Amino acid sequence: MPEIVKILNNFLSVVFSQTTCILNFYLLFSIFYSKRIAWKSELSLIYIRFAFDMFYTFFVPHNKIYYIIRQIFPGCVVKNLSFYLIWPTIPLGCIRATLVFLITLDRVIALFFPISYHNHRFKISLSAIIISVSCFGASDHLILFGYCRYTVDVPLECDNFNCVIKSCFYSYWVSRDQIQYILTGTFSVILLFRLVIWNNFVASQRSQNLSRATRIALLESIVIICFSIIPSLIFASFPSLNFASVGPWTIVLKHAGFMIEALIICQFLLKRKSKNAIGRNSNVLTAWSQ
Repeated sequence: MPEIVKILNNFLSVVFSQTTCILNFYLLFSIFYSKRIAWKSELSLIYIRFAFDMFYTFFVPHNKIYYIIRQIFPGCVVKNLSFYLIWPTIPLGCIRATLVFLITLDRVIALFFPISYHNHRFKISLSAIIISVSCFGASDHLILFGYCRYTVDVPLECDNFNCVIKSCFYSYWVSRDQIQYILTGTFSVILLFRLVIWNNFVASQRSQNLSRATRIALLESIVIICFSIIPSLIFASFPSLNFASVGPWTIVLKHAGFMIEALIICQFLLKRKSKNAIGRNSNVLTAWSQ
């Protein structure tokens, strides 16, 4: 890959991920501090995802900026720095993907088994979910240093994720991502079936009201399918392409999807807040006029 293309690739990743980080911070600030967005218990899992997404996209640009500096100034290479810059993103990326799957699964259960969901969902505490997904994310390092017996010795010429973490963990990382994508994609199809086909062709009464949690879960699923699964499948259909030429662009697309998702969610939640405020004001005016 030409140097100018590598710089562009890394620059886009920095812009997309930093924008996503800022948007997620703004969402959390609006929910928990300024109260511009009202707290909803049904969105609690999604709020957790906002937080982990903010941390994940905060750390992603560090390594990309380092690569840009190296490409502009080839002598600015620090032994093993690539690994230490990538290290935080490994568990955080795993946690984010796991939370997206859990959010989709949560919506499927809520729609197919509403009574059981209402009666038992509150028994699962948020702290238990946070601890569980954090432990699952941390298990990546057990695989890396335990099973794969990784030693931190990054070649000076290494400038991509694949060569930083070596083939053993890279194979595990790809397999884990594929399993998470397949599970999320499968439950997304089930969710779409329930909302579109069932409501329009089977149910006696159409449900016009989708909860905000369901809408956001659908958006997350669509983003994963369009910006992660489909590009990976397209590139996989060309065996002659290797990670060095294709992998960085799949990462750019993934970060672009995260940014688009965050923009849509910001607009959606803030728009709903504005509508609610207008509705309350009109009710007050109506009451005064009577």
